[in-house]
Amino acid sequence: MRRSFSVFLILGLVIIVGILAYFLGRKANVPAKETFISNTTFVKHIAELSSLEVQGTATLNRTNLQNDGSFSDAMRRMFLENTVHLTVPYIAKYGVNLQEQNISINEKDSLVTILLPQPKLLSYELRLDKADANTKKGLLQSSSDQEYSDVDKSLYTKTRQQMENNPTYIKRSQDKISQILREYYTPFHYKVNVIFDQNLNTTNQ
Repeated sequence: MRRSFSVFLILGLVIIVGILAYFLGRKANVPAKETFISNTTFVKHIAELSSLEVQGTATLNRTNLQNDGSFSDAMRRMFLENTVHLTVPYIAKYGVNLQEQNISINEKDSLVTILLPQPKLLSYELRLDKADANTKKGLLQSSSDQEYSDVDKSLYTKTRQQMENNPTYIKRSQDKISQILREYYTPFHYKVNVIFDQNLNTTNQ
């Protein structure tokens, strides 16, 4: 009788411990899950580190010739020609700038919706140390450092504007950020919908 009572007592204790462990485990998991979903700081770092790097070559051709075969153009070519052909490698980076902006994360039915600013050109650098320049001067023309400086500035300004408005690279940046964020949530069985809003500002929460 005493032995049966001991068996039932042990069995009861095991059941009680199991029930407590179950509920305590559920309780302990809730904050971790909520923290994971709403961890805007971590998601912010992921988005900022997901920048797209693009490398290419910028080219500028500048000449004062008309190339129309006229006598005046021939005289200009001989005495006053000022032609510059400049080719410079560049490195551009696209991504989202969140230093002064907040992001929004909403979770419902295993779907995480993340609202981010529209990707843009974050940096643009001309590798002038690897530039290739060809010049042609007329007999009465001379070169100057100021002229080369003006050409470099013109090339930088024009090509940077083209890169800022390049829809292909902006789209590639969106795709890269979205893919990395999806991979971040995939092990936890969450689907991700990333929305890029060009009007997102510091008032968004």
